[in-house]
Amino acid sequence: MKRHTSASPGRPAFTLIELLVVIALIGFMAALGIMVVGNVNEESRSPRGASQVQQWLQIAKNRALRDRAPRGVRLIRDTTNPNYVFSLQYLEQPEDFYVAGAAITGYDANTVTFTSTVTDFTGGFAADATQITWPIQVGDYLEVNGGLPHRITSVTVDLKTKTAYQLSLAQTILTTGTAAAGGTTLTVTNPANIGVNCYLNVDVGKNQETVTVMAFNADGSLQVQVQNGTGKFAAAHNGVAVLSDGLCCATPTTTWRIRRAPRPAGDEQMDMPQDIGVDLSTNATYAAFSGGALPANAKAGGAIDIVFSPSGEIVGPLATGEAIYLWVRDTTLPAPPAPASFQGDSTVVVIYTRSGAIAAHPVDSTPNGDPYRFTRDGRSSGQ
Repeated sequence: MKRHTSASPGRPAFTLIELLVVIALIGFMAALGIMVVGNVNEESRSPRGASQVQQWLQIAKNRALRDRAPRGVRLIRDTTNPNYVFSLQYLEQPEDFYVAGAAITGYDANTVTFTSTVTDFTGGFAADATQITWPIQVGDYLEVNGGLPHRITSVTVDLKTKTAYQLSLAQTILTTGTAAAGGTTLTVTNPANIGVNCYLNVDVGKNQETVTVMAFNADGSLQVQVQNGTGKFAAAHNGVAVLSDGLCCATPTTTWRIRRAPRPAGDEQMDMPQDIGVDLSTNATYAAFSGGALPANAKAGGAIDIVFSPSGEIVGPLATGEAIYLWVRDTTLPAPPAPASFQGDSTVVVIYTRSGAIAAHPVDSTPNGDPYRFTRDGRSSGQ
């Protein structure tokens, strides 16, 4: 028996116009999604850069706690615009430098001479004219006979014999003083940090004279020997500045050490996201709230060195303030205080100097206000 089957109704197909409409809608939604995601990623770059800075600082602090030695981070100024920092570098402080048997054999004004056949201030890198590989560098500190540390301003080595080394030391105003022409007595208003065998510069200028302190007189004045061939003052000095590096030592002496300043730990640098950087100009722009421009390391091209002690607090020139503020923002935007500069989720990374605590907070964009207000607001927990 022959069976007849009825054909099932055909499934309607898409027309060409309907297909094109669907494709257009999908393309439009995809483009819209890309734009939204792109804007979100763009606005998140500043917080991401701030998070990186916060992380690098925390690593440096943890290294200081672990190694029981100062460790830190160097903020490297951009060569095109020194107000911006796009790269950072880890720092470490080497152990004190001392060589047994090496002696200070001369001290004239602010120049200390070492003589030794075993001391090599070049570390075997005498050919390095920049001296950045030398174990002793400008910015280190010399201590003699357990006295105060004195900053080294230059290192000179006899490269032929490598047995004579000279360190120049920074000078500071100690006090004011008066002296009579033809005399050997210097009366000072404050003899603190002055002792026998100190070298002093009196009346810096056209009448400058260098003296050696020989003894203290009963009235508190200084008995001195003027370094001019006669041993006496050639001119009168009335209320003039008395400068010295404060170093007082009889020579020769082998009781000395050099406290070395923090140095880069290798050549590795950490880079922030494209066009995101630390704007150092904001510290000066908002000095009333930030404490002013951050002290720079002139030897390192004006870099900012943030150093943590083994107990976690900040040490060095940046330790004087209550906190260190690092404003991280999109550097393609106008610089503060322009209103447009507050776009892009600018973030302030703050390091509290006494505790070493590190946090990140949004910038307060209130016109003519304190942009760092959230860092001092107990209700703001940071980021």
